[in-house]
Amino acid sequence: MQIPSICIKSVKKKKVDQLQDSVQRLEEKLSNLESENQVLRQQALAISPTAKALSARPKTPILQRTPENGNVLNGEAKKQLDSSLALSSPQEPVSEEKPQKSLNEKQQENQDLLIKCISQDLGFSGGRPIAACLIYKSLLQWRSFEVERTSVFDRIIQKIGAAIEVKDNDDVLSYWLCNSSTLLLLLQRTLKASGAASLTPQIKIYLKI
Repeated sequence: MQIPSICIKSVKKKKVDQLQDSVQRLEEKLSNLESENQVLRQQALAISPTAKALSARPKTPILQRTPENGNVLNGEAKKQLDSSLALSSPQEPVSEEKPQKSLNEKQQENQDLLIKCISQDLGFSGGRPIAACLIYKSLLQWRSFEVERTSVFDRIIQKIGAAIEVKDNDDVLSYWLCNSSTLLLLLQRTLKASGAASLTPQIKIYLKI
């Protein structure tokens, strides 16, 4: 008994809609992450080390000039001031860790979503493999070419390696071969445009694989 063609078309259309929805959500997350990165960079530039140091220092009590103390702090007052400064210093990294931790969590979520999307056959658009273009655009949005080390390259390589290990499936092999060659071409163009010195050692290794 053959399955009606209308049922097959319905299943394919549903799968395409799901993939398009996943890609759209990934692009929205990428856009939001880029906006948040821009805000954090502006905040970091606005808060200079001098301003941070002044804001972290406790206010020094003003001593009235009297015959007993003159203009000089006595030994006890100086000890109290030194103690208050020592206690205030360790609190600075706490406020800086929270935004960084939140940013790292969002980056991890976006990487997970990217791996989930490319785990499926995204097909082609305009003769170009969608998965390769999506990976390249994501790497650009995340500025992955500018950091010394990132796990996203290792995860992408592992995913492609696991996919092509499937035996007796020429369609899967040709699909990932096309995606890999396209992605490699895009990365090489970035290498030529920015210069070899600007790329991190991890990306140079990836280009040689």
